[in-house]
Amino acid sequence: MSENIELTLAGSRYNTIEEERSDLYSEYFYLPIPGDNSDKQFLKSAQENVNNRLDLTNYEFNPVLKIVSGDHLFSAGLNIRLTNFENKVIESFSESSDSLISDLPINRIIDEKSKLNSYSVFLQDEFKLFEKLFVNAGIRTNYYEYNKEFLLSPRTTIVYVPFAKHSFNLSWGYHYQSPYSAELRNKVLSSG
Repeated sequence: MSENIELTLAGSRYNTIEEERSDLYSEYFYLPIPGDNSDKQFLKSAQENVNNRLDLTNYEFNPVLKIVSGDHLFSAGLNIRLTNFENKVIESFSESSDSLISDLPINRIIDEKSKLNSYSVFLQDEFKLFEKLFVNAGIRTNYYEYNKEFLLSPRTTIVYVPFAKHSFNLSWGYHYQSPYSAELRNKVLSSG
């Protein structure tokens, strides 16, 4: 029985910055006769100001160990993801008119910083069950620091290869989708 051992290390850094800025002012008029501006009536004015910034920086470290032993390929790996999330939102919207009771100001100011760190470990075995039948079975654990959630995800795939260019796959697994920047943005509005 021969064994082959392979260790790979991978690391990455990812950064995205999204900025959104706008200053809009509009006025609304009623024209009793379309196309005739001589008798237009002022309805209201509206103003919208937006100054938003999202800054997301992600660092990942992924060591993976593979061992070939006979007909088995054992794999084990680790994923460490360190993520800094900064979300700054400054938005205001207002309308004014002689007929409005108030100017309807709506202001949204958000300044939040979060650490979205996660840690994951996986183990799997790929082996030939019969001459044309292959199995890949494994398990993955995840821990999310943000919500202190520990998850366990088993998975397996059975592959039948009747001919060299054809295969049939049957897969089963339990997967989770963790919340990320879009889901974690604060949606609370404040008036005034």
